[in-house]
Amino acid sequence: MASCGNDGKIVVFDVAGKKPVASTQVTHALHDICFVDDSTMYAVGFDANVYRWDISQSQPKVDHQADCRD
Repeated sequence: MASCGNDGKIVVFDVAGKKPVASTQVTHALHDICFVDDSTMYAVGFDANVYRWDISQSQPKVDHQADCRD
């Protein structure tokens, strides 16, 4: 399970252990996240960047850019 929010933070949780197992942060508010598989997710928010995050890495990378910031 994962969460994101207005603070730009993404947190991945171990549901069975009920605790965070990974986190990262971008510089703007995030709106949606989507798991691609067990270790990769996409995140978008109020910026033109579409982030791809390999959870084993510390920072997400810009995978695409949208035409607008919304």
